[in-house]
Amino acid sequence: MAQWQGKAVEALHKVSPCDRDYEDCSVWGNLNPHIQSVRSYPLSTAHWLEQRAYLLTGIGLYHTAQGQYKAAEEELRGALASIEHTLGPSHPSTLDTILALGYLYWDRNHLTEAEVIYKRALAGFTVTFGPHHKDTLMAFLNLGIIYTSQYKWTEAHSLYQRMLQQHEKELPNGFETYEIYQNLGHLSEQQGKQAEADDFYGRALDGYEKLSDLDYSSTFRLSQNMAHLYERQGRLVEAEDSYRRALTDGKLLDPDRPDISKALYNLGRVYAIQGKFSQAEDSFQQAIMGYEKLRGPDHFYTLQATIGFGNTQYDQGKFAEAEISFQRAVTQTEKTLGLSHSLTREPLYRLRSLYKELGRNADAEVVNRKLWSDPCPTICCDSCDEPIRTLSSCYHCRTCSDDDFDLCGACFDNGKICFHKGHRMVKRYIKDGRYTDDEDCENLPGDVASTTTQLLSALDLDAIPSADAVATTSPPQMGTSVLSRDPIPSEAPA
Repeated sequence: MAQWQGKAVEALHKVSPCDRDYEDCSVWGNLNPHIQSVRSYPLSTAHWLEQRAYLLTGIGLYHTAQGQYKAAEEELRGALASIEHTLGPSHPSTLDTILALGYLYWDRNHLTEAEVIYKRALAGFTVTFGPHHKDTLMAFLNLGIIYTSQYKWTEAHSLYQRMLQQHEKELPNGFETYEIYQNLGHLSEQQGKQAEADDFYGRALDGYEKLSDLDYSSTFRLSQNMAHLYERQGRLVEAEDSYRRALTDGKLLDPDRPDISKALYNLGRVYAIQGKFSQAEDSFQQAIMGYEKLRGPDHFYTLQATIGFGNTQYDQGKFAEAEISFQRAVTQTEKTLGLSHSLTREPLYRLRSLYKELGRNADAEVVNRKLWSDPCPTICCDSCDEPIRTLSSCYHCRTCSDDDFDLCGACFDNGKICFHKGHRMVKRYIKDGRYTDDEDCENLPGDVASTTTQLLSALDLDAIPSADAVATTSPPQMGTSVLSRDPIPSEAPA
């Protein structure tokens, strides 16, 4: 029996996507029930255990890609417990699953938990592969991106500079050095140091192009980062060229990879800003097709691209086609997100304008009544992205994001702040069916000790812990795409 159970795992591993292509819904969705049936098999060889670890981690990341975060966390935590027990805390398969769990928290914007997990991964990779191994470098880069996402500029800069000094000395023309340049460019961009970011990105691009074996995954990420920087600088022609290059490199890797759809969506936005509506319409349409295939018709990104598609049709005077796109978006977003969500209300506003443009006042009034049936749309937390419906604990910054930055009470209490530490945040609540700011209740979080600091005060990155220390470190018991050992995407989300 044990032999047949191992053969079953081997067969599933053989038909699973290469490199754990976790967003291939058709394959992972079909494999899921079969993988669940083998998760408790008492396997007798390390080979079969490693194959099952791959499958369990892949299913967890598949759920992450689908936005099914609760299921993803349950899968990955269960997989980690099983893999760690059978293969040990520093086994490469264990470390891959730890990275997957960290990616889940990063994708969910639970950055404190992600920081804990990535520090644990970094310690494990250092023990298993040594401080100079490529996988250890990627763990360092991922931790730096988490710091950057938390606005911990000093920590991120210190980490990158320490890595850069080491690699410029030992491998001045190596791939690893150029990866650090790219991440330093992303950090500089987030700090508003655009000239510095442009310089680092340029150095990274020059370095990548000198490599005999060009890594298209790195140039794919870099081109998107550069395009985002150019957008910020108003250099739209260069942003367009960079997104085009990203698409070329991405398709050389895999024409069906999910990042292709994001690049197409962003290219469509740049086209639309320039008034190139026909090209924008084509890019949005391709993005929709890609998202529908990989994420489904009701996923947030699919609906976002559908609204962009409708906007370009509207701007070209294609009112009949735009009406269909907006109605489709409203139907899906209202079903999955609710009438209060901003992604539902945006196409409703556009529909109302379209009907008024066409003189269809009765239809416009129907849309207007729907909008006013919920006059207080949902505010979403800019940290955890959860809807905020209990506004007794909602905090608002009037400066950041053009007066559109809000934190839920849980994130605020955990020390999360807006983009600038000096800004004051006011408590927001509902009064007479309207959002109202409590002028007498201003709050400044300050430099509150975070959960991460408390949990990891003993972890010194200059002195990586021993294997025993790694074995006793557990992921945080907190609830709520494949990372593998590549750096998490540093470019702006779609």
